[in-house]
Amino acid sequence: LKSLSFIHDDRVRYNVITTPNANRGVYGNGAGEVRNAIIRQHARGEWVAFVDDDDTLDPYYMEYLQQGIMQNYSNYYDPVETVNTSTSSVIDNTHNPTTPSPPDIVIFRMRHFKGGFVPRLGLGFQALLNNVGISFAVRRDLFVRPHHPHVFIADRKEDFLYLYNAHNQGAKVVMTNCIGYYIKSTPPQEKFNEQLFRQENDESPESQSTNSLTQKTETSFPCNFAPAKFVETHLLPTDK
Repeated sequence: LKSLSFIHDDRVRYNVITTPNANRGVYGNGAGEVRNAIIRQHARGEWVAFVDDDDTLDPYYMEYLQQGIMQNYSNYYDPVETVNTSTSSVIDNTHNPTTPSPPDIVIFRMRHFKGGFVPRLGLGFQALLNNVGISFAVRRDLFVRPHHPHVFIADRKEDFLYLYNAHNQGAKVVMTNCIGYYIKSTPPQEKFNEQLFRQENDESPESQSTNSLTQKTETSFPCNFAPAKFVETHLLPTDK
């Protein structure tokens, strides 16, 4: 539970789950199978997030995720077609605000234990995937829906391949400038002082983004979310 202990939220409850030997992670390719098994057998919430046992999540991870969902709820629309029987015409409602849908995947940036943040903002698809890791949250429906579910595959690049395959199959992906994940490290102490954290981030270049969809308010956390603009989708992610 060390990886999650920095989330101080009364809404969060912890369960220690022991997986059968058949589902245990095997170095190099087992993490994906473990995640699939736990989600199928135990996940009940609308969203599923991930963290490796030697990493930690930000104390405001839940707020970041909620903000990413709500900010982008009106920026994606299901490609619904309406047939007008009186004129025998078909109306494309792809951008009709009456059919909003939430994002499927929210990607967070990471702080590396050696210093620095990844991925850099504005990267293309190939570079983005090779700098993301497991620092994302997914709507649980993607894993359990009866037709064409998006699941992890048994591969040492399962996190990269999950994003690649899900996006290529139509998943709606949001990228944020938020630092929500810490690689082999812990959040800095100033992040536990909410007032100081807000002040410092409001003035920090890290809180700025050319892809900002909303203006910050006094009650919002300094994060900007935007649809991930993936390019070069014919390329597969390379090794870490």
